[in-house]
Amino acid sequence: MAFPMVHLHVAYGVARALNLDDADTSAVLLGALAPDGVHYRPRFNNATQSGIGMAKKLSHLCPPGNEPWGRVTDNDGWVAEALRLHRSWQCYTDIDYMALGYVVHVLTDIYNNKTIWHDYRTAFPLEAVKGYGSAYYVELAALDIHLFHDAETETIMRLLPMAEARDFSGRVAAGEIEDVRAGLFSPVQNGNFTVYVGSTIPDVSAHTFVTLAQIKRFIADATDFIVEKIS
Repeated sequence: MAFPMVHLHVAYGVARALNLDDADTSAVLLGALAPDGVHYRPRFNNATQSGIGMAKKLSHLCPPGNEPWGRVTDNDGWVAEALRLHRSWQCYTDIDYMALGYVVHVLTDIYNNKTIWHDYRTAFPLEAVKGYGSAYYVELAALDIHLFHDAETETIMRLLPMAEARDFSGRVAAGEIEDVRAGLFSPVQNGNFTVYVGSTIPDVSAHTFVTLAQIKRFIADATDFIVEKIS
């Protein structure tokens, strides 16, 4: 599904659409990293899609069903489940902005499932079965590094450290969320995770599976999709 910088840019766009202040925006941004905290569990180091799939379905609020991670087809049911849990996480007096960010992440991945991921699997089925070993993921990582050097990312990275992580109902632990955030600020390779700090802007002009224009269009469209769903 979407990589960290894509998630952060969508979350920042949602926060701007809601006219949030810096503190609440920071909580949305950190929440938008939370569901992928499962990747930082030691037993999932270098895991395949099938190996991490059940944990990803739990952290990503997927509806009940036997479809493996990456093959979910009930997008409407997935949206309904995400919004149901979003409502259950909110209280009557104050909005839980980290929980909002969590749901923004999930809705971003649902929109990705409906668009970029669907189009990729349809056009390149033999490549798609390679899972995380596909060149598709190499291209996504390069595009994410490209986004890291975007001017808007400077604001995102300034706000991101302001929020304090917390647990999410047994789905993702606070420490795992902290690990995701720390990894974005580290210049050291940690497993298979993308290194952003100290990177140079990659040449993405020859991409086969996903282009820079597609990613930027996706960020704009996903933001609109999410704002409409949570309004």
